[in-house]
Formats: sequence, C-alpha cells, structure tokens
Amino acid sequence: NSGPPHISGSVTSKQTFRLGETVKLDCPIRGTPTPIVEWYKDGDSVTAGWERFKSTSHGLRIKEVILDDSGEYTCKGVNGFGSEQVTFEIVIVDPNAKVTDPPPSDTIFGPEDTETDLVTWRKIVRPGSGSAPLLVETSQMPAGRIWQLPVDSTLRLKCLAQGEPEPHLIWLKDGKEIGEDRRVGRWELQVSRLNVDDSGTYSCRAVNPYGSINASFAVQVLDRTVRKPDFVGLYPQNVTIMEGSTARLQCRVISDTPLFLQWLKRLDRLSPYEAHRQAVAGVDNGWRYRVLRSGHPAFQADDGSYLDKLALDNVHVAHSGVYICIATNEAGYQYREASVNVISGKTK
Repeated sequence: NSGPPHISGSVTSKQTFRLGETVKLDCPIRGTPTPIVEWYKDGDSVTAGWERFKSTSHGLRIKEVILDDSGEYTCKGVNGFGSEQVTFEIVIVDPNAKVTDPPPSDTIFGPEDTETDLVTWRKIVRPGSGSAPLLVETSQMPAGRIWQLPVDSTLRLKCLAQGEPEPHLIWLKDGKEIGEDRRVGRWELQVSRLNVDDSGTYSCRAVNPYGSINASFAVQVLDRTVRKPDFVGLYPQNVTIMEGSTARLQCRVISDTPLFLQWLKRLDRLSPYEAHRQAVAGVDNGWRYRVLRSGHPAFQADDGSYLDKLALDNVHVAHSGVYICIATNEAGYQYREASVNVISGKTK
C-alpha cells in the first residue's frame, strides 16, 4: 500500500567502528513509493563532493574511516506522502592508541578564544553520550603532604582516570606540560636522576569532551649527600668503678638518615679460622664479641644528635673489658670503644 515512509526494524542508536575500515551504514526507512534518502552528518548534508562518502540505495558507504568521521548521522526518507528520519551516533576508535586524542592545547591551559576549537573537538562525541573524567587512583600523598626525595633518586607518580570517552591524561610541572619521554604507560610519570631543579608542583589532568579533573603533588628534591654517622664529643668514655655499683656508658651520634645502634662487649680472641667465619662488620674481627643491645636510639637531643646509654647494674670483676658502640646508617658505619674497669671491693 502507498503511504509515507516508515522505520523498518530496530535501530541501533550507537555504533562503533575501527579506524581505517570501510563502513556501511543502513538507512532503515522504507515506503511505497520508495523514499528518496538523504544523509546528514552533524547537521550538514552529505553531498556528492564528500570524498570517501557514497550514498547507496539503502545506506551510506564510508571508505577508510578516520577519527573525524565520528559524529551524529541522520538519514531522511522522503516520498510524495511524507517523510521520516532516523538519527544515530557513530564512534570511530583507534584500537592501537595509547590515549584518547588530546583536545586543543588552548582548551586546557587558557579560556580565551577557544570556543571554536572546543566545539570542533566535542563533535567527536555528542552531548549526552559520555561522562566527565573521574580520578579513580592517584599516588598516595606522604604524611607531610610533600614529596621529599634526595638528589639522583627517581620520582614516580600515578593518576588513573576513567570517563566516556576514555580521558586523555596530561602531566604538568608548575603549569607547563611535561614531555612524553617521561611518561610510563598510559597513566604514570617517572622522573629519573632527580636534581634540585626538579622541585615544584606536579599535576595530572584528565580531559575529555565532557570535562576535566586534576590532582597535584608538591615535590621537594633535597641536595643532601648522605654521610656516615659522626660521633659527638669524646663518648663513650673509659670508666673505673667499684664492684657492686652501676657502670654507665653513653654514645652520642649525628646522622642524616635513620640510625641503628649496637652495643658489644669484646670477649676472647678468635682462632684464624673463627675470625674468618665469625667476623663482626665494622669491628676488628680478631676477637669474639657479645651483642648486648641493638636497635634505634630512643632519644634525640635538640641539636639533632642521637643519644643512647648502656647501664651495667651491680657490676663485678667479670664486667671489666672493652665495650663498643657501633652506629650504622645507609652510608656506612662508625664505631668507638671504651673500657670498663671494675675494682674488687674485697680486702686481702
């Protein structure tokens, strides 16, 4: 029967195709008499002058699609009884792309004179079909809210974003975009062999046509060469004490980094074989030692030095001997010795 055009069958509102393939779009409008079909892309009529586009009896053929072919397509059928039209969205994706194509740089860094560029970029996906970026994972902020790293170390930051379409992630330092050579994969930034000039505010910004979101990281690169521990003053000092008393030795040390202390007592000499097998790092290995205490010093003075004390209660003659304080940090170790001489209280 004759009548106005009508839609035949179901219509897929959104269709996705791969970059470079040839696409055939079907116009599901039928009627008697047969409608004359016209195609529109983003409101513009598809004419014979459009390269790679060719109208067929019931559709539109696009040869070797490119990303700019994404958009809103409408087919309109007209006959003597009326007209009908169908609109659907076409998205062209590049399966090999590491990130979504970035927007015009002006739309990221400045609001002036960007409306035309922004509208052009947003034609990739029409309003209503996507979502603004969301940061789902970022590098955890240190307790002091600032990243403090030594010279020659490596800074690693991560920002994982989601959105539709997938956001383009931009890394910046003090507001200026960072080159691709410092990116690791899609979501990470790595700066190796840090120097003082690398200090600043690092930001990640995730952008797609529906919005943007960012996170910032304050980074301070410390120009500090780690040194071995240094002993302060003449401690530990030799002690001569009466039997039954308490002998006290103290160790005072300065260290740029976390410090580990050990107190040892020298025992008897080792045989050459034992000396090779049981050497104590940092101490003359010709002797046997007993570890009296190990750990991190509990007290730090106002000047930044660490103070540790060893108390020997109710000493007797067997406590006499050489005691060693070993201070160790990531740069190495230092040690000092002191002797304890216990005088017997017995009279002849």
